[in-house]
Amino acid sequence: RNGGSRLATIGSPKASLIFTPSNGTELYLGAGLGFHSNDARGTTIRFDPLSGDSATQVSPLVRSRAAEFGMRSSRGEWLRTTASVWALDLNSELLFVGDAGTTEALGRTRRVGVTMANYWKPVPTLAVDTDVSFTKARFADVGSFADRIPGALERVITAGATWEPLPGVHAVARVRHFGASALIEDNSVRGTPTTLLNLSIGGSVRGTRLTAS
Repeated sequence: RNGGSRLATIGSPKASLIFTPSNGTELYLGAGLGFHSNDARGTTIRFDPLSGDSATQVSPLVRSRAAEFGMRSSRGEWLRTTASVWALDLNSELLFVGDAGTTEALGRTRRVGVTMANYWKPVPTLAVDTDVSFTKARFADVGSFADRIPGALERVITAGATWEPLPGVHAVARVRHFGASALIEDNSVRGTPTTLLNLSIGGSVRGTRLTAS
């Protein structure tokens, strides 16, 4: 009853400017149009699978608008840093509905954030990297009392270190942290933070690579 086909096309023009104030440092500004695709089931649906009532189809492609301003700096191969502020607008937010096992297309949203990425190699055998991102995500057409986007991450931090004391031998430590985020629109229920730690060590012995994690 809900089968069918849909065809959609959309253009995604983008532009960027890059300014180099000094050797190894760049300032950049980028903006453009993009899109995200909606769940294919929602583009051909005619009847709600649970109630049997008529259902509204969604557009296969949803327009997005984005802009970013940032700085990139490198000091040879041993230090690289990128920092940026950005904004992303979506004409419709696609949310997963766990109770129904499907997705729902909701209203317009805006995200603004700050992102920083660093890579540091103090000695030839050791490399360290860190990435930090903070995001504010809100529905655009509702009051502040119920404008949170369920499941939208507000804080993500990753860091890692790779040590290669001998050719073919390595040890890696990596941590990933996902901060608390709203689970419903009024922010009265929030998910708990999650932190994952991964450790591994490995090496090559007579052409065989062994790794323990």
